[in-house]
Amino acid sequence: MTATLDECSTAAPVLPTSNESDISTRLKCISSTIPYDIFLIVAFLCWKGEAGENDANFPATVSQVCRTWRRYALDTAALWSNLSFQHPNVERTVAKYRIWLERTSDGSPLDISIGSQPLRVSSVKRAKAIFQLILPHVGRWRTLHVDAVPAKILRHLFERLRDAPAPMLETLRLTRDTACGYPRPSWPAKWKLIPFTGGKAPVLRELELEELPYEHFLKTFTSLERLKISSSEFPFARPDKNVASIRHILHSLPSLRSLHLDYNVSYAPFYSFPSHMPTTTSRQAHPSLTRLILSLPNNTVPMALSSLDLPQVRYFLAADEVEATSALGLLPIMARNHPFPNLVSLRRGPKGIMTPTERITKATMDMPGREYLRHLQDALSGLSELRFLTFDLVYFAANDLLCLGAACPRLQSLTLVQCAGCTLESLRCVVEDRGRRSDLHPLTQLSIVQWGDESSIIIDKDADAWFKSSSLVYKVFPPLMIGDFYRNEYL
Repeated sequence: MTATLDECSTAAPVLPTSNESDISTRLKCISSTIPYDIFLIVAFLCWKGEAGENDANFPATVSQVCRTWRRYALDTAALWSNLSFQHPNVERTVAKYRIWLERTSDGSPLDISIGSQPLRVSSVKRAKAIFQLILPHVGRWRTLHVDAVPAKILRHLFERLRDAPAPMLETLRLTRDTACGYPRPSWPAKWKLIPFTGGKAPVLRELELEELPYEHFLKTFTSLERLKISSSEFPFARPDKNVASIRHILHSLPSLRSLHLDYNVSYAPFYSFPSHMPTTTSRQAHPSLTRLILSLPNNTVPMALSSLDLPQVRYFLAADEVEATSALGLLPIMARNHPFPNLVSLRRGPKGIMTPTERITKATMDMPGREYLRHLQDALSGLSELRFLTFDLVYFAANDLLCLGAACPRLQSLTLVQCAGCTLESLRCVVEDRGRRSDLHPLTQLSIVQWGDESSIIIDKDADAWFKSSSLVYKVFPPLMIGDFYRNEYL
């Protein structure tokens, strides 16, 4: 066998090898024949357009592949329109972007981001150098992202933008660097935060503010569609004050489609909350809101939702964009007013601010919430679009869930996370009842996360065998961390 292998290796022709220079030459020949439209596809698939240093240098890198690509790159203004000030050497960055701006002299829109790194030392001097470069082109700004810079720098920027027209500005993200400690220092009242007065940014649709006042923006940019506000003042305000702020925002922005309010402090005082959901003197409707993210403490969320009619909202999320728990106390209001008719997914639990990473104990199971479950059928009757329904830590009576056999015509998935009281046999009745109805979508998935003690849902053998033999996706999870379950299995 060895001799045979030796003979074969001797008889085989020896292929010529290419050195690195040959390979480079061949690659250049191939790249130089690529049409312009293919070049654009390759370039923009490889380029993320983000704020990192390597990504910021990508346009220069792609222009040095070959002469053809350099010509293509210089003819593509969009490659040179992302100005990211992240490097500590501001002088070098300014010099580089001065050349880039010459390559975008056709009036193409600019995306500008300013980070904290270049402003850590001699911040005012460096900020002025940046402003002198970008402010003459404010009419071409499409996005402006100023991240974690000192308040005095933002003040200088806002003073220069007070009367500046920004007809192409669509997205504005502003974050100020704040000192440690809670509550964090407020924006000084004597420093006016009034950029683009008189509506001189007419197409602004997306706004993000962190630790900055927002009243001016509500008055000036009433056509905003996406708004995110992060403030350390939220957890230190009483729930009724936060609710008033939410209602004020929604009233001021009739075109809003996404609202995100949260805070970034680790401690918040607790205010007692009445056992019954308070009612407000008047309900407030918003016609266009589809996405609501409220990560606020002290029961602000259930209080706010109890007074709002949101006919287009699809789901409620927490700050980490995992579905938020809404309190069972909302069931009577949902049964009476049907305020969220287009909900696609709903998660019910003991309180309105629970997130998947919170520690779960048996003491947190919502025994008092059982009184609200008598409103469950009427509440679900107003949810014709609901597809996913989840209950967390709810103690059911034996027949509480039987109403699902005739409610929510599009319901597909039911998830019970560390609940108790009901039996698997009652859930089998729900599946069978829906299967007999031609006007109801059959239940296609049932997921149960157990407690692992006598408080768990009762899994009788006959019902368990029936579910395992059915076409329905049926999963029973042993006790585990709730965060792991949601990360791996839920939505």
